[in-house]
Amino acid sequence: MVVGIVAFFIISPDQSLKNFEMLVFMSPVWMPLLLFKFTWIRWVQVRRAAFFAKQQYILLEIRMPRDTRKSPLSMETILSALHLSPGESNWYKKYWNGSVRPWWSLEIVSLGGRVHFYIWTRESFRRPIEAAFYAQYPGVEIVEAVDYSLLTDPSHHPMKAFAAEFVHTKDQDVYPIKTYVDFGLDKQPMPKPEEQIDPLAHVIETLGSIGPKEQIWVQMIIRVSKGEKYNGKTNAAGKPYTWKDEAKEEIEKIRAASVRKQKRVDPATGAIIEMDGFPNPT
Repeated sequence: MVVGIVAFFIISPDQSLKNFEMLVFMSPVWMPLLLFKFTWIRWVQVRRAAFFAKQQYILLEIRMPRDTRKSPLSMETILSALHLSPGESNWYKKYWNGSVRPWWSLEIVSLGGRVHFYIWTRESFRRPIEAAFYAQYPGVEIVEAVDYSLLTDPSHHPMKAFAAEFVHTKDQDVYPIKTYVDFGLDKQPMPKPEEQIDPLAHVIETLGSIGPKEQIWVQMIIRVSKGEKYNGKTNAAGKPYTWKDEAKEEIEKIRAASVRKQKRVDPATGAIIEMDGFPNPT
């Protein structure tokens, strides 16, 4: 682009001068709009930075009893309880106060082979988290823990670190936990707790087998989706496209793929007509 502008100046200097004069002449129109846009972006950044600075964050350790026998559906219920988006209910809170909906970090950490479960959250959400866990796991113990990341000196010379980011293996991320058949949750009747597959068994075994001077941190950061990944896409009603619209489209694809097509000949015209047969789930 820069090369094209320079070439245009060289080829047609008179026209370039006229274009510049017109740009200066119209500056009272476009300059305020440009300044307002950049000022607005900067304002939102400053207000959000002030909002973040006022927040108090804590790290809660989840200590499960050894004899806990619960299906992954119990944890899905807890995650559903964390589906909260306070702070962005109106424009005043979002843009004037700089409020944003919360993030949650679900963490599995091995410190020298000792495995810990943590939840990083705002201090104001501690009670809802405790209530969600106690409802599904009555014997669980939840305590405030020291941030383990502060106990390690990254500048220590012998230390070596490696990091990786995991992505979804499914084409769509709108599937609930119960649709992952590897857990055995698709079987009817539901398997007994002792017969169910623990999806974290191999992960916990790996974390517990490291050396005394080694650490592994597994962090899953989540928050309520407001459709940011769809880049302003709208649904049929003209409203912002969300994961619910994506789920509806995925359901329609599954339904359409399961319908058997039947062909018959129109006795009047002799044309072949294709019709939906059975099964035709709705």
